[in-house]
Amino acid sequence: MRYLICIVGIILLLFSCKKDRLIGDKKILVGTWNWHSSLLVDECLGWTEHTPENTGKTYKVVFTKKGTIQFYENDILLRQHNIKFDELYIQKEGIVESYREISFSISLDGDPENKIYGSGTPNDFQFNNFPYAKDEECVVHAFNYFRKE
Repeated sequence: MRYLICIVGIILLLFSCKKDRLIGDKKILVGTWNWHSSLLVDECLGWTEHTPENTGKTYKVVFTKKGTIQFYENDILLRQHNIKFDELYIQKEGIVESYREISFSISLDGDPENKIYGSGTPNDFQFNNFPYAKDEECVVHAFNYFRKE
């Protein structure tokens, strides 16, 4: 009986944390993306630009081949999530590879309420809610720009 319970437990562990491995087209995201600026549309302050120089902070997003995403502030890991792609678009034809358009929607840890969206090229990207998000006080839009290392 114990043997059966152990087997069921192992199976549940293996299949409960589904994630998308970054292979095939998805591997274009693998690597470290460093924050270089954010432009916030703020109802209280108007348009504001945030950079490492004027905030004293650095941010990065790391996509791993194993299907996780990591968020860092000043080289300290803030959080890590398994990723599950809801949508992925990669422009296939008609343009130089380094300028191909990419966009995605990812559920973090399989939670459809906890998502990150992104768009850009293989070298420059905009994330919708890291490090700044539109749900912060007075912020109605947040454009966070990253470059691949």
